[in-house]
Amino acid sequence: MMSRRRFLSVLGVLPWMTVLAADKPLELPFFVPFPGMGKAGAKLSVDFVCPKRYRPWYALLAPKPVDDGDPRQDWMMYLAFLFISGDIDDGRRVKKIAGSPRGDIGVPVSLKIKITARESSDARPVYEKSIENEPVVVAAGNGRIHRIVDGVLLLPGKYRLEVESVDDIPALVLENIEFAISYPRGK
Repeated sequence: MMSRRRFLSVLGVLPWMTVLAADKPLELPFFVPFPGMGKAGAKLSVDFVCPKRYRPWYALLAPKPVDDGDPRQDWMMYLAFLFISGDIDDGRRVKKIAGSPRGDIGVPVSLKIKITARESSDARPVYEKSIENEPVVVAAGNGRIHRIVDGVLLLPGKYRLEVESVDDIPALVLENIEFAISYPRGK
């Protein structure tokens, strides 16, 4: 009888735990789905936190970094075109749309991106641009093709990301696409 009460009490608490977890902002780096990106006016809005200092796994192997005193951190924005990992035909289909690191040209994408600081009282934009994203691919593998959108310097703190698709692109309407802010990659 006691175990049945515990089970029922856990069932009553679990839905509230997931609601509380959903209110927590994402922490950089992150990838979020951008459904319907091929339609003009499709929007994505995400609250996120820039941590104090990111430490990639390879930082353990490097000598002590030179600190230039600038507290801002360099982050890169990406579009990730998803395909079924291991499915060659699906990979080729998505490469025609996204492009490939070997020079295949993909579909250009126009986006309006705005990042607003949430901690300040005036909530001014830290980053606001309309971007014509040329189909330049930097990485492909594990079911993803990554295309660089732009770079951004952020101070540690809380932010809101708003992304809007500007043009109708029928080829992208049914595609699985994610928007990411992640670590910068070398050129």
